[in-house]
Amino acid sequence: MNVQTAVEDDFAHPYCWCCGAEQPSEAMVHLGSHPEVTVCPRCAHSLHRQALAAQGKPLARLAWRIRQAVVRRGWQHSRLLGRPLRWLGRHLP
Repeated sequence: MNVQTAVEDDFAHPYCWCCGAEQPSEAMVHLGSHPEVTVCPRCAHSLHRQALAAQGKPLARLAWRIRQAVVRRGWQHSRLLGRPLRWLGRHLP
């Protein structure tokens, strides 16, 4: 009798532990010491930005705080400000 564990099941249908998106295993980022944890590239990028801010890098910390304020107010969806803010967000740490 073959019993499938939860870890093996996660590898069969990987999903992002952050946002829940399902993608092929090749497209997901697996954490080194915990390969059962998978994160989509978009969330991995966001986690990287958070890690830079947590390390105390001044520009990264400022960019993260501004990014949080913009998202909290929903300005990224504004017809006037949305496009420039999204462009700026891609080019900041």
